Amino acid sequence: MNARPSRLLVVDDEPQILKALKDLLEDEYEVLDCQSGEEAIRLLEGGVATSVILSDQRMPGMAGEQFLARARQVSDATRVLMTGYADLKAVINAVNDGQIFGYISKPWDSDQLRLMVHRAFEYFRLTHDLSHEKALLGNLMEAIPDRIFFKDSRCRYIRANMPAARDFGLSSPGEIVGRTIMQLAPSSIATRVQQEDDAVLGSAKPLLDRIIELPQPDGTSKWISTTKAPVLDEHGKVSGLVGITRDITQRKRSEEALLESEKRYRSLYNRAPVMMCTTTAAGKIVAANGLWRRFAAKEKEDDAGDLGNILDYMSAETRELYETQVVRRLQKKRHVADIEAQFVDHGGRDAAVLISVIRDGEGGAANLLWACIDVTEKRSLEKQLSHAQKMEAIGQLTGGVAHDFNNILGVIIGNLELLQDNPGEIDTSREYAGAAMGAAEKAADLIRRLLVFSRRQQLSPVSIDLGKAAESLLRMLERILGKEIDIRTKIGSDLWPVRVDQAQLESAILNLCINARDAMPNGGLLHIEIENVSLDEVYADSYIEMAAGDYVSVVVSDTGTGMTPAVLEKAFEPFFTTKLIGKGTGLGLSMVYGFMKQSGGHATIYSEVGHGTSVKLYFPRETGGQKLDQQGGAEAGIVLGRGETILLAEDDDDVRATATAALRKLGYNVLIARNGAEALEILGRTAKIDLLFTDIIMPGGMTGLDLAKRALSLRPDIKVLYTSGYADGAFGSTQTEVGDHNWLTKPYTRRRLAAKIRQAFGE
Repeated sequence: MNARPSRLLVVDDEPQILKALKDLLEDEYEVLDCQSGEEAIRLLEGGVATSVILSDQRMPGMAGEQFLARARQVSDATRVLMTGYADLKAVINAVNDGQIFGYISKPWDSDQLRLMVHRAFEYFRLTHDLSHEKALLGNLMEAIPDRIFFKDSRCRYIRANMPAARDFGLSSPGEIVGRTIMQLAPSSIATRVQQEDDAVLGSAKPLLDRIIELPQPDGTSKWISTTKAPVLDEHGKVSGLVGITRDITQRKRSEEALLESEKRYRSLYNRAPVMMCTTTAAGKIVAANGLWRRFAAKEKEDDAGDLGNILDYMSAETRELYETQVVRRLQKKRHVADIEAQFVDHGGRDAAVLISVIRDGEGGAANLLWACIDVTEKRSLEKQLSHAQKMEAIGQLTGGVAHDFNNILGVIIGNLELLQDNPGEIDTSREYAGAAMGAAEKAADLIRRLLVFSRRQQLSPVSIDLGKAAESLLRMLERILGKEIDIRTKIGSDLWPVRVDQAQLESAILNLCINARDAMPNGGLLHIEIENVSLDEVYADSYIEMAAGDYVSVVVSDTGTGMTPAVLEKAFEPFFTTKLIGKGTGLGLSMVYGFMKQSGGHATIYSEVGHGTSVKLYFPRETGGQKLDQQGGAEAGIVLGRGETILLAEDDDDVRATATAALRKLGYNVLIARNGAEALEILGRTAKIDLLFTDIIMPGGMTGLDLAKRALSLRPDIKVLYTSGYADGAFGSTQTEVGDHNWLTKPYTRRRLAAKIRQAFGE
């Protein structure tokens, strides 16, 4: 309504009366005046809004009753009639019928007139507010898709929305008013509804979410939920009820489907051929299937609540694996699959178990679903098969190594015999000695390859730029691989430094390139790429032995014959080769793999038959800030001693004699000990000893490390150089403890011995 609440329209054909009324009322209200009903109707039809209309009864042309009847059609203003008749019967009937709000008799009393007008304005305000609330309720009822209805105390509908009317096949809500449920619905349904209504009206208590099933003509069922509440009058007595009915058929069907799904899940869960259990995030077992209860010796259903914590079934190593790896991965994604672990069953039996864990829900309170496969017997059979395969491979390796060593020893023995037969011929002796030395170096290289394969080769890592280190090797490859191989390289700029054994690095790349050449007998493309790469945790998690971080990658790719999936699966296995007997021992790729793992990196291989092979080597970026060493491994010349005294501790007679001769040849004074005890005795009685050169493994219960510690406690300024022919893993991480500059691997040349001694002296 756009009418001002205080606007009053006065209609009278007497100008004096209009003026008198205006003078009387204009202090309280905005008064509009008209001298005829026709004029007032035109005013109202023109859009002038008013709250109260005060009209004379007797006017020419259009009487007051006729005017107010017309005004009712164009305005919702409260209507008051002024009359001078003595017989007011017709006027009173108009009031009772709601045609007018009230009347006032002429001549009027001023106070009585003001009171009547005031009441007319109050009535307008109340009816206006009530009409607004009624319209709002109607809009709300029609906006809600549920069935909404009101009933009186005799259970007759007094209001309903359109969805409620449609339920009874009616076209409008008005058709439902005044009727009862017994008149609208089948008796089987109506009787039940009537009983519910009577209960609400009688008890004055609501009925909440009463669900009933309604059979449908097509044989299906419809489900409805009804809530009813009593309506109280101003005295607190029940005057009727309000109800809401909702069609929950879809919800009911969803619930039934969920129950059926849960039954199927429970059946699958309990009959699954793997051990399954559900735990809290902290590991407490809250549910378990039959196989798990059998594993835990809790086979009765009543025992399921007393299964304890899943951590109780794990070995110490598996518990650590779970807390350090599995939990971390579950925080990043919802599942972890196929992790092998060690469990202990109720009888104390160790069981190899393949576990998969799914996080159910979000946050720290989410449950975990475990699927565990006991693979103990399978692993036992695999170990037996692996042992048999290794024994067969070792036999193959033994034959290959024996063949190579026999050839090498034949060269050494033959040349040494020639030296014995020609003691005076200097040039010839040098030739024979050189040939023997070359064969001996081949033997040492064969041993190094075996140790690299076992990941126990003594490495001499230095901080290098892989791009620069590979340049000389790339130039050499052109001569080695031949013109049929098209070599293309891509070396990134600003490569990060890495710490590796340069000689083994070159050997690994050369090995990959030669394999690539052999895979392209008719020529092809060999591509070598070196670049910086950063691996995020998602990618690194794909390789269980890799950590996220910065790497420098070396990729060697060819366009050769490629590998079948079966060959690819075994490519890194030791002794495995597809080459003919005598053409390879199967140590090439396993040597590369062993070198990469010992260097803290990783190697991957991808291949497709007919499309070629790509091998990727990942070297971890060095962050220690060491100065890059680009000099390589060979010294420019032999550095002689300056008369320093060296205490040599070596238990092997031949090695001791050879080392003594070499040291004296290099210009050192040499004191000799066969074990640690003799070395300590010499240390105690000799005044000046500059360096202790000791083997690591010696008889008598004292290792070279023990000897060095005793020597340093006696003489803190003495220098120490260690040597050994054993793999580092045989007696702990000794090379890491003492440092590369204080370590010399057997066998060694006199040139290498000379350089290591000067390094031990700090040069």
